[in-house]
Amino acid sequence: MNSEHLENNHHARIISVINMKGGVGKTTLSINIADKLADKGNKVLVIDTDPQFNATQALLLYTVISQNQTELAAVENESDERQDAERKADLEEKSAKFYNDLSTDKKTIFQIFGDTPELVDSTKDNNLVYPIKANLDLIPGDLSLASTISGDTSGKVSTLEDHIEKYYLDETYDYIFIDCPPTWSILTHSSLYASDYYLIPSKLDFYSSLGIELLQDRVSTKILNDSMYRKTQKKLSNLGVIFTLYSGLVSEQRREQTVEKNFNNDMSFFSDKIPYFKSASTHFILYSQMEQNRKYDSLNNALDKIVTSIEHKIDQEEQEEKEEQEKKQKK
Repeated sequence: MNSEHLENNHHARIISVINMKGGVGKTTLSINIADKLADKGNKVLVIDTDPQFNATQALLLYTVISQNQTELAAVENESDERQDAERKADLEEKSAKFYNDLSTDKKTIFQIFGDTPELVDSTKDNNLVYPIKANLDLIPGDLSLASTISGDTSGKVSTLEDHIEKYYLDETYDYIFIDCPPTWSILTHSSLYASDYYLIPSKLDFYSSLGIELLQDRVSTKILNDSMYRKTQKKLSNLGVIFTLYSGLVSEQRREQTVEKNFNNDMSFFSDKIPYFKSASTHFILYSQMEQNRKYDSLNNALDKIVTSIEHKIDQEEQEEKEEQEKKQKK
């Protein structure tokens, strides 16, 4: 990682990606938004706080594929499919070795949340950050994180924010994306506590909508209305809901209308949706890998528009906050 800090007044835009319901395309959305922003010249860090560490597995596999100068292309027949599956298994084995080396060297997020954190020297260039590609880095997740969510965890709420500040990650990056677990725990709490914003990916089904409601309730009671949090004068803003795995079914369209009506203008919904392509999740890790394949134009176009919307929403909010501060100073 390039340890040079950006200008002194720079502060990364820290965004948690979260829903209390799993299986909504959360990790896929997290890493692809991060990838798009990195390709636009932003320095981006992905922090994997989900014990399932799917973001870590995907990005390490991407690294292996890049190093081997190969790809998992869509296949036309059963013979090609078998060859492709064998090639993918070989690449996954290599990426698993990458991960085992990182875990053995204690370069995963477990070092932050473990009972006895062993943080490395902040003056060195290896403080848990693993480079994925130009402008895109990762703090790898860890299956062992599951063991950190039991017992008294009240003292760990600021753990992730402390690490980000201690190692100047908020000064080094333009964006930090936190891929959160789909359950409420100290991992989720600490991720949101460290964040400026959060995004909610959701399928257009009943249970995913319940996950949105549960998340909003937890954010309100555990963070925004918490007396200790309010004393920090921090601000956590909801960027809105992004509908994912969208097939355009009539039932989905009806569900969309119902969900938006139920929230009664208390929630922002992105107009663009991530369409469902079974072959995309099977053969590609980052959507930027399929930019030359016209079949996936709608997928890439939707993601481009969503990234632009995120940038616009944040720019607008930061401008409003700046104007508010200027008004206070004049009084």
